[in-house]
Amino acid sequence: HNNMVDPALGRFVSKEASAKDGRWWGGEPIWVTYQRQGGRSATMFWPGSEAEIAGARPAAYIPFDGKRTPAQRVGQVLAWLDQPASERPGLVTLYFEHYDVAAHAHGAASPEARDALRAIDAALAQLLAGLDARALRAGTDLVIVSDHGMIDVPRGQVAILDDVLPATLYTTPWVGMVVGIVPNPGHEDAVRRAFVRRHAHF
Repeated sequence: HNNMVDPALGRFVSKEASAKDGRWWGGEPIWVTYQRQGGRSATMFWPGSEAEIAGARPAAYIPFDGKRTPAQRVGQVLAWLDQPASERPGLVTLYFEHYDVAAHAHGAASPEARDALRAIDAALAQLLAGLDARALRAGTDLVIVSDHGMIDVPRGQVAILDDVLPATLYTTPWVGMVVGIVPNPGHEDAVRRAFVRRHAHF
């Protein structure tokens, strides 16, 4: 999840200071693997890219700034590709959260979400044109991924946890479509009986 609590490490919140703590990140990111093989990596706002993971960081990275538009982000990627061959990255990650943010806040088909989608689409076209202008497109592999799908839920289809059991008996370290419920000491059985069964809408 984007937020979590660990008994030893404390609280993790994505895009905050805890996300820059390499202890939260396991494995070996692709940018580290590529650099171990002699390449040079650059990350444009990729999750985990501000942390030292597996003993390394990307050769170039930008601290996350949600105010940077998709077009500005592509501009930075193209600037990296304009560097001399000895400094130019051979692996670049590029992150757009704009549709996700707008759809969560306003709905998957809202005008705000559609505007965000248009901005991302235009930024991808900008990236392709930039690769063409630099004669890099034929030798470039583009991999486009999404972290999840999105669908609107009718407002009446909600579950109020407090109606199931008073919130004084548990904590919710993260909420959303998936909710983390941690019983307070001494209330484990009551919380389990209340929540681990069939309910309306969950």
